[in-house]
Amino acid sequence: ETKIPHQSSEYRAATDLATKQYRVCHCPLVKESMARDDISISPTFCEFCPSFNAKPWEVIFEQKLEYEVIESAKRGGQWCRFAIQLPDHADL
Repeated sequence: ETKIPHQSSEYRAATDLATKQYRVCHCPLVKESMARDDISISPTFCEFCPSFNAKPWEVIFEQKLEYEVIESAKRGGQWCRFAIQLPDHADL
């Protein structure tokens, strides 16, 4: 899953990577840490993000799912992308 940029218009208009990273991020804490020198947040903080995207699927399939961060702005990427492992048909 690739998240739609938080500030889509500004993201599309951005010409440099740092601005794109700031505009794509949905998390206010991470976003501000990218804009300010006095706030430091580890890129591992992004490990919590896929849980929000996986939650609807966990409700649908009535089970906890595996997920991972593929790319995030805080890790130097231009997008926030997650892999959410849906269950096999045999598990349904």
